[in-house]
Amino acid sequence: MTKRIRNNTIVVGMIILTLLLIIRFHLWFVVDSCLDSGGRWNNTEKQCEYK
Repeated sequence: MTKRIRNNTIVVGMIILTLLLIIRFHLWFVVDSCLDSGGRWNNTEKQCEYK
């Protein structure tokens, strides 16, 4: 395997890993943002509620 193919494989793997992590933790970031802004997370409706 040449260095160019190996480097391209590593780059593509890193891009795929990054996308999978973004998909996996997206909801966590949404909930965290809701709570940080003073809201309350409604898990059954999957939305932020403010008083």
